[in-house]
Amino acid sequence: MTTPDPGWQDRSFGMIALAGVPSPVHRTSNLTPSNLIKPVDRPASNAVSHDRWSDPDASRVVVAIPAYNEGRAIQSVVERARVHADETIVIDDGSFDGTSSQANAAGATVVAHKTNRGYGAAVMTAFEEAYRRNADYLVILDGDAQHDPDDIPKLLGAHQATGSEVVIGSRYAPSSQTSLPLYRRIGLSVVNALTRLALNVNSTWDVADTQSGFRSYTKEVIQSMVEDGTLSTNMSASTDILYHVRTHGYQVAEVGTTVEYNLDHTSSQNPFVHGIILVVNLLEIIRTNNPKLFYGGVAVVFCSLALSLLLLFDRLR
Repeated sequence: MTTPDPGWQDRSFGMIALAGVPSPVHRTSNLTPSNLIKPVDRPASNAVSHDRWSDPDASRVVVAIPAYNEGRAIQSVVERARVHADETIVIDDGSFDGTSSQANAAGATVVAHKTNRGYGAAVMTAFEEAYRRNADYLVILDGDAQHDPDDIPKLLGAHQATGSEVVIGSRYAPSSQTSLPLYRRIGLSVVNALTRLALNVNSTWDVADTQSGFRSYTKEVIQSMVEDGTLSTNMSASTDILYHVRTHGYQVAEVGTTVEYNLDHTSSQNPFVHGIILVVNLLEIIRTNNPKLFYGGVAVVFCSLALSLLLLFDRLR
């Protein structure tokens, strides 16, 4: 059996390696299909009218779904997403369970990686495909049915309502009905706090759900991401994108969305191990971008540990 790339581990802790954190990098020198993808049979067109999002500018919306062995769920996700898109693209990252054929049968355009390259590489391909199609908006959501495609209009509408270039489907917004298991709440709290620290958020630029994979981007961000051409190939790509958005001055809005965790076909990777790796990566980011804060924090931790050991030793004497 093919071993899945670590980048497809549970995104509940998904983090990125930013400056100073070694990670695989996907680079784009030119956007020719032969350089990026293995072609798969495509439907002539799957354009449909938007019946839930009223867009006075008749913008072109592309929905992209990164997928790795999501054959059990992808057909339903595609069918529901197509209602809200001019084109729905499934980025098949080297699946071997029939994901491509199921997606194609549901009416998606399928772009297949020849090998399993990781979640971040699939997301980068999504940006490249949207750019190639001159999309006005790119919506990215998961292929395992955890995200609700019927929330796509909420994300698109938030662009017009707020003027933000990036809209995130958030598990923390008031209208979200997501029920997070305790270990996820704890892990996400730590990761979100460290991410916001690493990104140096403030009152005018803040993100509550830094690890949501349900996002929408404007044409400007699509072009900027493609021109940048670098993105971690693993799950840390989620924060990598936020770092790009932050450093380029784009604004972010969040809307409530409900994520379903009670599914039997989602990732079986150990989120605790993944979370530890993410925290280590984030600490390296903070060390690189804010060494005074990092070493000051390390000093406090070591002093606290030393004091605790001394007190323990004194009690045991």
